[in-house]
Amino acid sequence: MNALSGAAIFVVQTLVSLYLVIVLLRFVLQLVKTNFYNPLSQFAVRATQPLLKPIRRIIPSVFGLDTSSLILSIVIQALLMAFVLMVTYGTFGDIPHLLMWAVIGVTSLFLKIFWVAMIVMVIVSWIAPAATTPPPSWPTRSASRCWHRFASWCPTSEAWIFRRSSPSWRSR
Repeated sequence: MNALSGAAIFVVQTLVSLYLVIVLLRFVLQLVKTNFYNPLSQFAVRATQPLLKPIRRIIPSVFGLDTSSLILSIVIQALLMAFVLMVTYGTFGDIPHLLMWAVIGVTSLFLKIFWVAMIVMVIVSWIAPAATTPPPSWPTRSASRCWHRFASWCPTSEAWIFRRSSPSWRSR
């Protein structure tokens, strides 16, 4: 691998990763049922519509989840990984491992988006504690809905939250 192929990998990986973040952001915004008149939502819809429109005709949504955007993100991640492997080593490997690592990469990016949303929520709560404009409200809803889904899977954590938030706990 020479310097030119390294630079090409860097540019392609950066641009495709940014588009992948936009596709996953659209999935998250639909997951938390955000107001789609929000400028961030409008940008995500306009940027991903050309690739998602044909996929939506084939793949329906399941249980209210936009599976077409998840499939698109996995395909984009797999193609990016295949490109990097092809330029670096001259082969793209076998497809099952490529898809497995693509799912792991998309899951990791999905969790990073929630992590950044929680950090943004904390910082905005310090700057403007009573603000309810659209940019600070979607991280709050997404983090709380994600936590409630997790708490429904783990009943002990939900009991701990209610015990901690009760008035008798604060008086001790």
